[in-house]
Parts: sequence; structure tokens; C-alpha cells
Amino acid sequence: MVMRLFIVRHGETVENVNQIVQGQIPGKLNKKGIEQTRRLGERLKNEKIDVLYSSDLRRAADTAKEILKYHRDIPVFYTPLLRERSFGKYEGKPFSEWKKFYEGKGLERWMAKTEGGENYRDLKKRIGVFLDEIVPKHLNDTVVLVTHGGVIRCLYSIFMGKPLSETAYMKVDNTALCVVDVQKNHKWRLEKINSVEHLE
Repeated sequence: MVMRLFIVRHGETVENVNQIVQGQIPGKLNKKGIEQTRRLGERLKNEKIDVLYSSDLRRAADTAKEILKYHRDIPVFYTPLLRERSFGKYEGKPFSEWKKFYEGKGLERWMAKTEGGENYRDLKKRIGVFLDEIVPKHLNDTVVLVTHGGVIRCLYSIFMGKPLSETAYMKVDNTALCVVDVQKNHKWRLEKINSVEHLE
């Protein structure tokens, strides 16, 4: 029995372009992001999809809508477990302020966290909880996850068996697709990484 995962990052947002730390604020797709999600929806329209899980943040939920236009009858779940990492008080602030904070602490970006926030280790634990919940439920299903760049980098760490220090800076484009086959014993086979053919 194999579960197929289609994992996608949300479309480009106003905050992405303006280099604003989003974290767990909603985020708003810009014109380019809306077009990216439209193309993503078209790319996946002929796939057999059994269920969709999305981050409950607006930028992810709006991305999921474009996929669901072609898959209207599947179950959909919006979950905080798929949210981007929390950046605490730096959410909504310029990235330059966040950079000044973590560099001042002498930390790599992925290791740093503020009060009430998360680093990639915290995020990876949260994502592990999510996977433990869905894998037993959906063996033999095709599952779409709509989520965020930080989440996907932590998933790469899990799928590749590599430390976060190696996956934390991997490129994850807006609406990029990752395809993974998951076996019952949590063995992962990566088929595609950061696939953006639909944008070309």
C-alpha cells in the first residue's frame, strides 16, 4: 500500500515581494500569485485526488481553492498543523529586522526563535505529528498538502533523512510541487522536488 503526496507551496504574496516576515499572519496573494495558483490548479486537474489538507492561513487556503475547482467532491481539511513556523513578535515586520535579531544572536536563520515563536526543530516536530496522523488514514490514497516554504523544508529533512542544516536553505518556489510516495512503514520515495513546469 502506498500513499501519494502532492505537496505545494502557496502562491506569491504581497508580503513575499515586500520582504515582510509572514509566519502565521494570513498573507495575501498578489496578481502573480493568483496566476500561479490558477496554473497549479490546471496542472493537477486530471490527477486522481482523494483528499486535500491545507494550512488554515489565508494564502494557503486561497491556493487550495484553485485546486478544488477541479476536485469539488473531495474532503477538505484546514489545519494549523500545516501553518508556517511562528516568528513571534517579528511577524508582519520587515525581514531586515528579523535578520538583525538572529544575526545578533549568532544563530543561523532556521535555528533562531523568539518568545512565542518556533524554529525549524519545533516546526519539524509539529509536521511529524501531522504525518503520524494522516499516513495510517490514507494508505492507497492520493493526498494534496497545501502549505508553506518552511514546512516543506522540514518535510524534505524527514523524506531525505538529512539534518535540517542541509534542507533549511533548499529552494521552494511559490506553487512548486513536490511528489512523494509513502509506504506503510514510513519509507519515503521522492519523485519530484520543487517542480514548476506549470509556470514555464
